[in-house]
Amino acid sequence: MGLTDTIVAGRAGSTELSGVAIGASISNPLFFSISGIMFALTPIIAHLYGGKKISEITLKMREVIWIGLGIGIFLTGGYIGAASFVKLTSIDSSIIEVTSGYLKALAFGACSIILFTALRCFSEGLTQTKPVFFVAFFGMLLNIPADIILVNGLFGFPELGGVGCGYATSFISTLMLIGMVIVIMLQKI
Repeated sequence: MGLTDTIVAGRAGSTELSGVAIGASISNPLFFSISGIMFALTPIIAHLYGGKKISEITLKMREVIWIGLGIGIFLTGGYIGAASFVKLTSIDSSIIEVTSGYLKALAFGACSIILFTALRCFSEGLTQTKPVFFVAFFGMLLNIPADIILVNGLFGFPELGGVGCGYATSFISTLMLIGMVIVIMLQKI
């Protein structure tokens, strides 16, 4: 969703674009390095599923949810820490303000995106890849109007500029998590 955030922020101005682009270049490596732990779940679940060890799948998923919450809290701290650290750089203060606000806004959805990743890997391990695609695809599509609304202050929302992209991404991440919970509840193992 960093791509749609950057595109929408670019239409709001060069300061917003710079702030969101720097924020995305900080948040993406943090997310992917930390969420790599969750990606290990897919082959574990696939192995258990292939061996018809359904009760072990349930147990493993409970463990991963708890681990995911811990990782999500750690990622939240990483985003907040990065927002503080970026203020120490020599980048223009107006850009730093957007970058810092964007990272802090992303922190609200950090647990949601990590737990979504865990559920995504769980579903993929059960060979249920199509629902994952649809949830992620529609999440990305919904992120575009959410970005536009919060960046420009439409429909009674305040005009947040580039920081609005972070809030939109956090909100959509939470919706994607809810979508994956519903998908998994409807799946038959």
